Amino acid sequence: CIPHRQFEGEQTVQLVNGIAYVDIFSDNYCIVLIDSEGNRHIGQDYYTIKKMLHFDSYAEKCYENAPDNKKLLKYMYYKCERDFQLNPKVIKIRQSARRGISLRKPYKKKNLSTLMQYYYDYAEGEFLDELITTEDFADTDRAARQKWIDMLIVRGLGERAIEAVCKYGYDGVDAGRLAKICDEALIQLLDKDGECNRPLLDMAYYIFRKGQYTENIIRYLAKFYMGPCDSMFGIWKAAGGFGIDKKEIEEKLLSSLLFVEGDAQSGLAILESYIEDGKNKTLKKGYVSYLSYRYLIDDSVISDVVWNWIENNILTEYNIVCTLAILKKLSKKDHLTDSEIKFCDVKLCQMVQKGIVLPFYSAFSKYIKLPDGLGNKAIIMCVANPGIHVHMRYKVRNSSVICTDMLEVFAGIYIREIVVFRNEEIVYGFYTEKNSKKLILGSGKAEYTYVQPDEITRYVMINKMIEHFDNGNLEELYSCMETYVKLDEASHNLFHTL
Repeated sequence: CIPHRQFEGEQTVQLVNGIAYVDIFSDNYCIVLIDSEGNRHIGQDYYTIKKMLHFDSYAEKCYENAPDNKKLLKYMYYKCERDFQLNPKVIKIRQSARRGISLRKPYKKKNLSTLMQYYYDYAEGEFLDELITTEDFADTDRAARQKWIDMLIVRGLGERAIEAVCKYGYDGVDAGRLAKICDEALIQLLDKDGECNRPLLDMAYYIFRKGQYTENIIRYLAKFYMGPCDSMFGIWKAAGGFGIDKKEIEEKLLSSLLFVEGDAQSGLAILESYIEDGKNKTLKKGYVSYLSYRYLIDDSVISDVVWNWIENNILTEYNIVCTLAILKKLSKKDHLTDSEIKFCDVKLCQMVQKGIVLPFYSAFSKYIKLPDGLGNKAIIMCVANPGIHVHMRYKVRNSSVICTDMLEVFAGIYIREIVVFRNEEIVYGFYTEKNSKKLILGSGKAEYTYVQPDEITRYVMINKMIEHFDNGNLEELYSCMETYVKLDEASHNLFHTL
């Protein structure tokens, strides 16, 4: 049998008296001898070969008269490959070989690529359309398939191009051309309320990443795309540029940011856009509560638009975290109105009754009477995961280290109230334990802060005595000490332990 490198199949000829007449179409052949038991033998030691016909001199003339002869066509195709020629005659031979003989994959791939490029370069539109619509370039390499898809798009064969890119992918295909066929396909889908076409959605996102998107592509992505927050944020901004309704992608973005507890600030602009006309009130409440919590623990910025919405919509309900955020915001103002003072007085008492005591409460001492004991202590706060045991180690001047537990007052906010006298400084650190190991959560310092007293307490009097001592006012110091002793003795005489 005689196989050829370029052609599929084998030619098998029976030996008669040790002689066989075989057809050899190229120099790339192999003669294989098969014995009676089916064993194959290769090697020139087994045979001699004699060429019966020197064909080059009149092969073209024969082909003109018998173009349908497959054996002759094989030879002419081999001759085209061997001589690297490219002209109308050669193209005609290659076209006949494409239809008339079975080429092995590498040669079929090369033949298709050569024909396609020739038809494109020489504007043979009819032949090019026939080639790219009837042939499947599955056996070609990626570059050839990309060229094939490009040709389909250029020739306006959008449906066939969509089939091709869905089957073989579009990596390397010109993004601008992809945008053209994707846009055409999406026009029909956007007019219907059907389900998402996943291959087209993936293509639309690929085009978007390449920066070649159209309005229809952004509309489709805004409606159906769900992915990383950064990607959806880019689609959201592009939708704004086209004036497209962004409510659907805003809902997905805000929900995703809440789910992963992402950067609250990155969603602020989205919330401002959604908060007035968005239909999902639960989502709006959830996100403003998340923003309020971030503001509570790390002073994340909240815009005036969101603050106004909280005041007009949330405070009429009982939302603890938003109430605390409003209180913190008011604690930073230089002046409070009468209505704000009344609000702070009521809400502060409610929070303290619930056991929620936070450091900024002391700022209200100049407006309202703070709950008992609140102005006499420093409130030290730590933020950690909710529901864990947080411990605190602290030291006052040269005293020994004191260990105590922190109290969780609200959603991962832990506090400890400590009395700090004038001129004292407390150095502290937080930690928790996991698998018998200490995990450091933070550290800091606390100093005495003067708060205008509403009444004379032991704490106030002790600090006053320290102040007189520091200033060298001995008479005032002795007078204050005398008053302190008298009041202390009076309290012992008047009140008895039950």
